Amino acid sequence: MQPSSGSVLGGFQVSTSSLCLTPGADTVTCRFGSEGATEITATILDEYRAVCVAPLFTQTGDIPVYVTITTSSGTKTRTGQLYVGTYVFRPRCLKWQSGLLSHIYTPDSADTT
Repeated sequence: MQPSSGSVLGGFQVSTSSLCLTPGADTVTCRFGSEGATEITATILDEYRAVCVAPLFTQTGDIPVYVTITTSSGTKTRTGQLYVGTYVFRPRCLKWQSGLLSHIYTPDSADTT
């Protein structure tokens, strides 16, 4: 499963790989959390990959992820783990422009707390 971590706000794609998925015939679902958590239907991208959109989480830390793959030959469930944290934007530098303080965004400036 990729990625191995994400924001508590959810909304990011979690991808899983498998052999010989048949788009339109097979189904893949993801469950983030313990028994009773909502199952999310994945989008099968091709024969090898499917993605689920992570939900809004109510807790941080290590969350179990269960991916169930149903094909014509049966059902298999794979278990993974996702670290869910809070993320804080910290700009790399501040710059004065025309008397206003501007943030300069850099993609690698997000830190976990």
